[in-house]
Amino acid sequence: LVEHGTLDASFSDRGGKVLCSTINRDAPVAIEGLELGDELLEFEGIPIENANQFTNLICTLPEDWPAHLKIRKQSGVEMDIHVRLFGLPYARPGAGGGQPRPGDEPPSEEERQARELQQAMIELLSAEPGVVRDEQINHQYAARVIGDWVSNCHNLTGGNADEETGKTFLRLTDDVFQGEVKVGTQETWLASDGRFRVLIRRDGENEDDYRFDGETYSRWIDGAQVDLSVPEARLELPVVAAKGMLSVVTHDPYEAFGDILIDGGDKAGGQNAWRLSRSGRDGEQFYFWLRMYGEDGLPAPQLIKACADKDCERRNGGVLFEQWQPVEGASRWLIPMSRAYVLGIDEHPAVRFETTSVETVDEIEDAMFFFGLE
Repeated sequence: LVEHGTLDASFSDRGGKVLCSTINRDAPVAIEGLELGDELLEFEGIPIENANQFTNLICTLPEDWPAHLKIRKQSGVEMDIHVRLFGLPYARPGAGGGQPRPGDEPPSEEERQARELQQAMIELLSAEPGVVRDEQINHQYAARVIGDWVSNCHNLTGGNADEETGKTFLRLTDDVFQGEVKVGTQETWLASDGRFRVLIRRDGENEDDYRFDGETYSRWIDGAQVDLSVPEARLELPVVAAKGMLSVVTHDPYEAFGDILIDGGDKAGGQNAWRLSRSGRDGEQFYFWLRMYGEDGLPAPQLIKACADKDCERRNGGVLFEQWQPVEGASRWLIPMSRAYVLGIDEHPAVRFETTSVETVDEIEDAMFFFGLE
C-alpha cells in the first residue's frame, strides 16, 4: 500500500501570493526552514500560481517522495527546500461480511464469492503501508525490471544478451573536479569478469587505490593493504562507481551486496526512477536507482544512482551516473562519461568525474587487481 504524501503544511491565497497558512512545528519542511507567512514559488519545478494548484500537485505524489520547494521568506530571501513527504494515513477498514447466523439460509455461490472478495480486499487495505507483503512476487517484478534494463543496455550497444564474447578490459582516465576546479585525475581499469582497480591522484601523488581481484576488496592505506568486507566495500564510493560501470556486462547491479527487492518509486538525477534495494546478511541495505523513461518518453531503464542509504547521507554520500555511451570496439560495454559523488536528497555534487579517454586493452596482468602480486 502507498499513502498520499503530505508536507504537514497548508497554503492559502493572500494578496496575489500563495502563503503558508498552517504548519506543524515538527514537520520535516518546518525543520528545513518553512515558516508561517512564507511564499511558495515553485513545487517540484512547477511555478505555483494559486493554493488550489499546489493541492492538486501534491495529491499526485506518494509518501516518501523527495519533494523540492522554492520559497520566498518574509525577508525577501529565496531558498530551496528538499524533503521527503510522509504519508497521509487512510482509515483502516473494519471487519466485513460476518458469519452466517443460525437459521440463516446458506449463502448462494455468488454471495459466497462476493464475501471472499470482500474479505480479500479488507486484508489488502489493512496491510501496513510501505511494507512488502509478498517477497516472492516482489522478486519477480525486480527481475523483470533488471531484465528490461539489460535489454535497454544491449539496444544501446547493438549487442545481444545471449552473445558469447571473450574477456575484455577497459582503461578509463578521468579529470576530477571540486566545483569548477580540477583537483586531480583518476584511472580506472575494468575487466568484464568483474575485477577492477581505481587509482586516484591529487597533485601528481597516488592518494587512493582500490582493487577487487574477483574475491577480495582491498584498499591501499599508508603503505599497506587493507582488506574490505562487503559491508565496508559498499560504503566506499570508488567501489560503488566501479561496480556500477561493471554491472552493464555482469548483468546484475551490485549483485554481491545482497538479495534484491523493489523498494519503491523515487526520483534520482531529476528523473522518475525505480528504487531497488539489496539486503545483505548483516541486514544492511544498499540502494540503486534505475530511471524509468528516456528523453523520448518511452521505457528505457538505466542506472542513474547508487548509495548505501536512500538519502545519500551516510559517509561520503552516493554516486550519480550520467551520459552513458557505448564504447567503440568493446562489445556490450556502456560507460557513464560523467559521474559525481552526491550528498543528500538534493544530490549536491561534492566531487565530479569527467571521462577524458576510454581505451580497450587486450590483456591486463593479474597484479593490476591484486596488491599481493606487486
